[in-house]
Amino acid sequence: MNKQELNQQVAEVKSLYLLKAELQAEIEKIESNLKQTLADNNLTLLILENGTISYKEVVSKTLNTTELKKSEFAFVYNQFLTQKSTMRFKVA
Repeated sequence: MNKQELNQQVAEVKSLYLLKAELQAEIEKIESNLKQTLADNNLTLLILENGTISYKEVVSKTLNTTELKKSEFAFVYNQFLTQKSTMRFKVA
């Protein structure tokens, strides 16, 4: 690919990023309205012709690694550390 084609693709992907952000904002606005409707009607599940809406609390437990690292058991934290490598792609 030549430089002109690369520049064209960078411009296109930047334009699509903006469109993606606009769409995400619109999705979040609609989701917020749907959540509010469920809350106003004291519902956690609503089955409609076009789909199902659910909004409920999900409880999970997580390990507080910050506190574990500070504790007398920091060796346990270090013993189970694993290294991971990923590639990061960015267009700006």
